Amino acid sequence: MSYLDKLPPTQPDPAFSLVAAYEADICEKKVDLCPGFYRDENAKPWILPSVAQRVTSIQTVSSTGANHIAALFLSSRLKPKKVWISDPSWINHTEIWKLAGPDVQQRFYPYFDAKNSKVDFEGMTETLRKDARKGDVVILHACAHNPTGADLTESQWKIVADICREIGLFAVFDMAYQGFASGNLEQDAFAINHFYDSFGMEFAITQSFSKNFGLYGERIGVLHVVALDAKAATNTTPLLTQISRAEITSCPSYGARIVAEILGDPILFK
Repeated sequence: MSYLDKLPPTQPDPAFSLVAAYEADICEKKVDLCPGFYRDENAKPWILPSVAQRVTSIQTVSSTGANHIAALFLSSRLKPKKVWISDPSWINHTEIWKLAGPDVQQRFYPYFDAKNSKVDFEGMTETLRKDARKGDVVILHACAHNPTGADLTESQWKIVADICREIGLFAVFDMAYQGFASGNLEQDAFAINHFYDSFGMEFAITQSFSKNFGLYGERIGVLHVVALDAKAATNTTPLLTQISRAEITSCPSYGARIVAEILGDPILFK
């Protein structure tokens, strides 16, 4: 079941509508004079291939901005009754949802067994199975859990994915430290990749490049929303754009260009 394919349409922004009209124009001599877009050496906008499929993404003011827009989007459009946050968690999770989703009840699932210095996986899964309900949001730390540093194993992540799918939870992955937990980008993204590959899973990722690119002062982040299919992703894109337009209109481009340059160059990436 998709939560996103039934989202109501939104009134498009005039400036962004002009961009859409340009994209739809089939004239070979058309010229794009719209401001603020990063283009490649052929003056073409660079778009991730995934955006045209199940994933829609929007640049944000680092992880805080991504979590903020995610909370605004989910609380206003999906209208969950509860948001589940790990105990303990990054302090901003509670503050962001308090401001962006005041009508959403905050609940906490056990996460860390301080006595044995390990994840309280039994307490976590038991609480979610017992008390979480269909449509609830659950915030998960993709890797390098903040503040404990204790992460789930791959087998544990598979169980959490099964719980989310069985109950109908909408997961939000906070990924602020990709590469810092294991030293391997792919390994640190295991949970996200598994959720993506699992049939029928819709979820979001709040991603920051502040730490792993050393760009903390540039506030570079992104919110990804993974929909059930391309249609649901298409429904989601203008709603995220509308929220971002009202919040910040556009993000700084300097840090984003640094990230794009490094990720797009095989030598720099290594």
